[in-house]
Amino acid sequence: MPPYTSSISVLDGTNDITSMVEFDSSFNIQSVLTKQKGQFSFSIKAPKAPTLPANFPVIGDTIYVNYTINNNKVLIFGGTLVTSEPIVSGGVLLLYQMTAMDWGYALDAYVVKANYAGMDPQTIVEDLIENFAPAGFTTNHVQKGNFLVSTIQFNYQQLSKALQALATQVGWDWYVDPQKDVHFYFAEGNAASSSEISLAPIIIDDTTGDIEWPTLDVQVDITNMKNAVYVVGGTYQKNFELDPNPDATPPQYAPIDVYQTDGVSMVFPLSYSYEQSTMTITLGGAGQSIGTAQVTDPTTVEVLYDDSGRFIQFTTTPSAGQTIIVQGEANVPILAYVSDEASIAAYGIREDAISDSKILSVQQAQERAQADIDMFGDPVYTVKFSTISPYSNQLSIGQQITLNSAKFGVSNKPLIIKQINFVARTPTQLEAQVQCLGSEVVSFNDIMLQLLQQSLGSESTPASTVLQNLIPIVETIAISDAVTITGTSGPYVWYPGSGQPAMNWAFSFWQV
Repeated sequence: MPPYTSSISVLDGTNDITSMVEFDSSFNIQSVLTKQKGQFSFSIKAPKAPTLPANFPVIGDTIYVNYTINNNKVLIFGGTLVTSEPIVSGGVLLLYQMTAMDWGYALDAYVVKANYAGMDPQTIVEDLIENFAPAGFTTNHVQKGNFLVSTIQFNYQQLSKALQALATQVGWDWYVDPQKDVHFYFAEGNAASSSEISLAPIIIDDTTGDIEWPTLDVQVDITNMKNAVYVVGGTYQKNFELDPNPDATPPQYAPIDVYQTDGVSMVFPLSYSYEQSTMTITLGGAGQSIGTAQVTDPTTVEVLYDDSGRFIQFTTTPSAGQTIIVQGEANVPILAYVSDEASIAAYGIREDAISDSKILSVQQAQERAQADIDMFGDPVYTVKFSTISPYSNQLSIGQQITLNSAKFGVSNKPLIIKQINFVARTPTQLEAQVQCLGSEVVSFNDIMLQLLQQSLGSESTPASTVLQNLIPIVETIAISDAVTITGTSGPYVWYPGSGQPAMNWAFSFWQV
């Protein structure tokens, strides 16, 4: 027996249903940082319907789990019951296998359609929760970044996906705690200098006995290391024009598409596509009239512009020795590159590329590349252990925990608790199965999430789009009808008449 007293209580709203719960292998509370929703799986035995006990949980109910150790009660789970599966057990009983999702499920009630530019990540998260989250969510643990997110767009994404996209862009972590408070913070920072990162109540070492030593597993891996990252984004607009002050040093403006005619060529390639409404073309200093290739009648203009092919075509061949200058707002493709020289020196270069058309500025592309290096630029320390420590109910995802083990050759390595599974050892005691990371791991879920975010961002909804809202309305209509029956008089005869074969019962009828 452990050197402490403990108890577990499961509530359906305000109703205590602990006595209904089976504390066996089905009892599992899983909390996961950032990447996916946590859940609580449990079973209840009950008579077959309709003789279910009072306060029996049903889909949509709010479920809470408290874990008390030495009179210190801690709420370790809060969420919504989302599945209930009855299975026959013993002929007269049903075993109801149930799953409750944490507050991430409730958080996704609405989708997000919003754009942000030049804002602190704290401001963005607070605005998202205020405008797109159901009532009851708070932002008491959203850290101020003291830097600006250049741009980020959300195109009808679930709120959890929007928070994940922002966290990925800036290299932060986030989760919703059992009290419905959103935590959004830089997890790899110094916990002592950030009020948003709390220290775990135990450490991982060889002597204190805080962990079950045989369960300790320490793995170091550089398989998914990324220390040099390219980011291929969308496009941004840049004005290429002649400097109004040609004597400035250095010149502030300069056109990029400048050509010399040879008396033969009529077609000239362009470095970028241009906004045609801002585009000007001069030939030997004389302005040229511009039309659209395959659209404008060539006899009515001097130059045709092809946006998709990125070229201009003169309708008559220019004479040799003249200068062509193209000016205007060009759409410049975004490509950024960030590297970590210390990591490269230690482990060799490991390049990666990210393609995201939602990135619309060079600064945003650099932020995204740097965030990727922050998450994947170091060896991954994956540390797993189990504990029944008297402080285990105070363990939480997002906490910083220290690995200090001479036997494993690791000294004072800070880790972040990424996942906790609370499993039932007895009806009164839970074991915490903890997974910690010293860097980030690329999983199948990460790959699918990135593909989904790219898909959501590939099709932008214009601001001029008209929302067509179908609202069902219940309407009742009273219908009545009156029938008047008019009798007729005989004679009534058998059909067919006399002289025909004899009639058989049930094969003849009366006719007036």
